[in-house]
Amino acid sequence: MKNKTIIKISIGDALDTKHNFYLQYDNGILCYGRGGICWEKLPDPTKKQWRKFWKKLNKLQVWGWDETYFDPDLPDETKWNIDIQYDNKKIKSNGSNKYPESYDKFLKGIKKLMGNLDLY
Repeated sequence: MKNKTIIKISIGDALDTKHNFYLQYDNGILCYGRGGICWEKLPDPTKKQWRKFWKKLNKLQVWGWDETYFDPDLPDETKWNIDIQYDNKKIKSNGSNKYPESYDKFLKGIKKLMGNLDLY
């Protein structure tokens, strides 16, 4: 039996959490919002979109990201959290002003999955 697919992603300014980007996929529903609350349900991605997304995550080696990325020298805190479970793979990673090398490409994949909506 396949594991349940879960995606939870939040990105934003530590000082203005109500405007932070939030994306969640659970129980077959993809929605996005701000401040940790889903505001709008998005159209369900096609099987082809999902295949491309998972292929991109594999190519970017997202499953091997470190648990935490932190740069204490930057005063303006941009925080991010990623929790993804798919098939038998899991990644829980977060950061503050520091990112994995493939982070920007990962965000482009998320944006495509969302129908090219702005992330933040």
